[in-house]
Formats: sequence, C-alpha cells, structure tokens
Amino acid sequence: DVATAAVGDGANYYIASSGALFVKGRANRGQYGDGKLKTTQKFVQTASEGVQISAHTGHAILLKKNGDVMGTGGNIFGPVGKFGLGDKAVRWSWIMSGAIAVATGASHSVAIRTDGTLMAWGSEYGPEPVPVLSGVTAVAAGSTTTIALKKDLTLWQWGRGEKPRQLTLK
Repeated sequence: DVATAAVGDGANYYIASSGALFVKGRANRGQYGDGKLKTTQKFVQTASEGVQISAHTGHAILLKKNGDVMGTGGNIFGPVGKFGLGDKAVRWSWIMSGAIAVATGASHSVAIRTDGTLMAWGSEYGPEPVPVLSGVTAVAAGSTTTIALKKDLTLWQWGRGEKPRQLTLK
C-alpha cells in the first residue's frame, strides 16, 4: 500500500495510497511532526493527505494533496521554514502553498510551484521561500547542492546561496 517513501537521517517515511504518512526511527529533532521526541521502531501515522515526502539531516518536508508544503524536525538553518527556526519544529508546520514537488538537502529545501517557479528556503536563503529559477519540472537537493530540470530540457545546478548555472552536457 506504499505510494512513495523517503529516508532521512535515522528516520524512515512512507506515504500510503490513502495519503496517510507513516514514520519510524529517530525522533529527537521532531522528525515525526506529532510533537513527540521518542523514537519508535514501528511505523506510526503522523500526517494525512500526503503525496510526496522528502527527508534529510533530522528533518522532513511533506507535500500535501492540496499543494501545501509542510515541514518538521531540525531547523537550525531554516530548512523547515520559520517555525522552530534556530532549533527544531516538533509539529508539521505550513511553509507555502501552490506546490507540485518538493526536495530537501542538509539545511535548505526547495519546492516547484504550479507555474514552474522553483522556490528555496533555509541556509543562504532565509526561512521564507524565495524564487530562484523558472520553468522547472523536476528538482533534487543534496547536502549543499541543488539540481533542476527545466521544461526546455536544460539542466541547472548550484550551491546554496549561488546563482543557478546551466550545465553543459556532452
């Protein structure tokens, strides 16, 4: 019954076909989003209406069916938005609306809006989402790097706080 899944730093997530989000593993940074900080080895439901989950170093980003982006967990540099900034968000908190895809790195997160605008927040961007690239159809975030595919099939890459640059593919 698993529709999609993600692995974070010690916490594992999956979204069932019903949209229910389940998590197990570490919880010390608020990774579950249910207010609890106790680790469990059994999957527990902590959200609903999910369509995509992305996780990294002690935090997670959830895309809901209605296009809302939610975040929870470690938030020293703001990868889960302004709620709990400087420490941790222990409950799922709203970051933005109108998204169709999300990704998260070690200390920054990104979302593609319905119009193809890529929004970023966290380290080097601030806790509020800011536009960084247009015409985006797919995105992935790593520890310090983001890579995006545009509608014209060009590939773009950049480090946190840098301007996107088109990659030359041979």
